[in-house]
Amino acid sequence: MATAPLILALASAELFEELDAVLSSTIEREAAETVLLLRQLRKLDHPRTPLIHVIARRLVHNTVRARDAHHLVDLVVALEASELSVHSHGFISAATSLYGSPFTDKLKKTRGKHQQKILSRAFWQKTPATRL
Repeated sequence: MATAPLILALASAELFEELDAVLSSTIEREAAETVLLLRQLRKLDHPRTPLIHVIARRLVHNTVRARDAHHLVDLVVALEASELSVHSHGFISAATSLYGSPFTDKLKKTRGKHQQKILSRAFWQKTPATRL
């Protein structure tokens, strides 16, 4: 993404209206592209004067207002899978305050979709390999 250096430059110059305009173009993209953008911002950010937190806060604020709960759940799961939980927490708290329990219920359901359920009958049945 060529927008990461531009976003960092706008944030460092404190041109927040312009920053929001650039971030608005990333809001409409898929969750994976937002994850890639945040990864690149973290990589390019200066360690002495980090701007990632300012940028992420604005991205969270704008994204939660513009996107539905389903997209936000996908974004949170993608951030967690990419080891960017620091940013997923911001999305979770903002989306929870806006959407409430429908968001949290959908997030729990999506997180647990592929987990093995120990109370299910299929978990305790012997597989063909263990029957030998």
